[in-house]
Amino acid sequence: METEMTVRERVWFEAWETVASAVNCFEQEAATGWADHCLAMFDLKFPHHLEGMQDIQ
Repeated sequence: METEMTVRERVWFEAWETVASAVNCFEQEAATGWADHCLAMFDLKFPHHLEGMQDIQ
């Protein structure tokens, strides 16, 4: 079942994809680490996207 990505999911995915597609990225963990960091910074900058997240988890 496909669903539309949330803004937070898209931020994480696009950060991961950008790092993973870099010529000098040889480890999947590097892309994951950068994506996690980007999402954390996104949450700090745009906290309104976290509203209601407690109900989902």
